[in-house]
Amino acid sequence: MLDAYRKFQSRLGDQSTNRPVIRLAVEFYDIDVINHEAILAFEKEHPAHPRITTKYLSNMECYRSLLGGRIDLALTNRPFINIDKFDFISLRTDRACIAVAENSPLATKARLEPLDFEGQTFLAIIDADGTNQAFIERFKEYGVNVLTEAVTFDMNSLASLIQSNRGFHVTPEAYTKPLKNRPGITTRLLPGFNSIFDIGLVAAKNRPLQRLLDEFAAYLVDHADDIMSLE
Repeated sequence: MLDAYRKFQSRLGDQSTNRPVIRLAVEFYDIDVINHEAILAFEKEHPAHPRITTKYLSNMECYRSLLGGRIDLALTNRPFINIDKFDFISLRTDRACIAVAENSPLATKARLEPLDFEGQTFLAIIDADGTNQAFIERFKEYGVNVLTEAVTFDMNSLASLIQSNRGFHVTPEAYTKPLKNRPGITTRLLPGFNSIFDIGLVAAKNRPLQRLLDEFAAYLVDHADDIMSLE
């Protein structure tokens, strides 16, 4: 899908002259479930025919870039840090799942409870501090302390750590396919954590291009089912 997006954007050529530009960022984690052509269709549908440029950033870099004025909107998980500095519009909420080695006790127990995670290692994606902390705090609410290991978001590396029983990874239910299709990995629902994964649009409160961005955001909300493609 990413290759299709790049080919599509390259066909725009020099048509961008004198067109307003919307600078969008997409979190690395969400690349494979985003329908880029559905987003770019806004360029033709809006009377101003804006040009949409896209960067692929970590979760926290999305927020830093918004505050630094380097992007206008980010498609990422809802903010948990400095929430008073951002506006957020939800596009999709999802249940939390874990990915673990198939021989892990977390994979084989008939019913998972939060207490089962005491002392277990949470494989947390680097530079997703707010989301990671939200899970850690939720575990603490259940009286559970988990260990954490920061990992780079690379699907092969992450899968290897899980297969080696180095820990468990938490992912939205819709995103489990790339992991559960790999040998030696089991995915299952994580009860009691369903309000954390909320993928949507984030903008800084002092954003420029207010009207155009609001119209773009409204378009993405109206076409959320097409944009959050899970095929």
